[in-house]
Amino acid sequence: MLELPGFLGVGAVVGNSDLIVPLPRHIGTTLAQTYGLRVHECPLPVEGFAVRQHWHARYHQDAGNRWLRGVLLELFSHHR
Repeated sequence: MLELPGFLGVGAVVGNSDLIVPLPRHIGTTLAQTYGLRVHECPLPVEGFAVRQHWHARYHQDAGNRWLRGVLLELFSHHR
């Protein structure tokens, strides 16, 4: 068993070992293409997870921050 703080190194680790990793489909597909991995359905029920955005109040009206929040909202709204 290996524990990583995020997805950044997962492809390299799994691609050079006999480990498996449960991932959201879009991340697994991207890593599979990059590292030559295979994607399979998880045989166990998997709970969903919430994606939330947080920002400091001083950036609430900032045009760039509002744009980025809108892009992220659009991106993650399609994965519900």
